[in-house]
Amino acid sequence: MLEICNLNKSFDGKKILSNINLNVNYGEIYGIIGPNGAGKTTLLNSIIGLYKLDSGKIKFDKKELIKPYEVDIKKSIGFIPDNPILFEYLSGYENLEFFSILNGNNFSFEECNILLEEFNIKTDANKLVKNFSKGMKQKLMLISTIMNNSKLIILDEPTTGLDPISILELKNKIKFLKNKDLILIIATHDMNFLEEICDRVAIIVNGKLLAQDTPTNLYKKTNTNSLEKVLWEMVGR
Repeated sequence: MLEICNLNKSFDGKKILSNINLNVNYGEIYGIIGPNGAGKTTLLNSIIGLYKLDSGKIKFDKKELIKPYEVDIKKSIGFIPDNPILFEYLSGYENLEFFSILNGNNFSFEECNILLEEFNIKTDANKLVKNFSKGMKQKLMLISTIMNNSKLIILDEPTTGLDPISILELKNKIKFLKNKDLILIIATHDMNFLEEICDRVAIIVNGKLLAQDTPTNLYKKTNTNSLEKVLWEMVGR
């Protein structure tokens, strides 16, 4: 389980996150929504250890995460940013092998090929990544997180720049990961995407966690029928 307790974070005296408390269980897809500047990306960066907290705690499997993270903790967390970070002039295979070795794992071509087949990019794996679409790069990073045995996978704005077919494929792959009993956290403005795959959704506005619940319960609480309308009601516009 991922637990965040009374998390506070400021930059240059400006409070960005205020008393954030949440928990995410294994086998759960957890969405995070909010307006621009709400603090979503700051929260994600805090979880992966990029920022030192002003106060509060982040616990993963009951172990407090203290920056800099220990090697085993780093290996347990997979982060896929809006713009996937890969080596453009290496092939798909070479990227997967590099990140596997970097994380201290033995690279398995057999496992790699099985996952490439599952994610429908095996025929492109020998091509340079610079020739991959964004959707293909995301798939490659998802495969890398699986091969590195990540238990917590975080995606930041995963649907940006994807066409409808790629978004549908991404939904299916996230559901595939859910079946592996991982923790998946997704921050996005694409609320239609979250409605179809998330078990629970957190709403952050002005650095404060206003609600966290299932989409259905959020609809009931706000007398609405979509996450867009829920956010509208929460923001008070």
